[in-house]
Amino acid sequence: MARLTGACNAQKSALSMCLRKERKDREARNHESAKLRTIKKKQVWEELEKEKAQEGL
Repeated sequence: MARLTGACNAQKSALSMCLRKERKDREARNHESAKLRTIKKKQVWEELEKEKAQEGL
């Protein structure tokens, strides 16, 4: 019955904010790791292209 009268609103808001912060932190970590993977892929492709160019000479 307390839920119907809004007695749990503060707890629900606190939980929602906590979960939101965790999600934002996780997104930031994933974004950073994706950037690093992209940089590494570009480096590998550049190395492969250089090797391919060297073989052509």
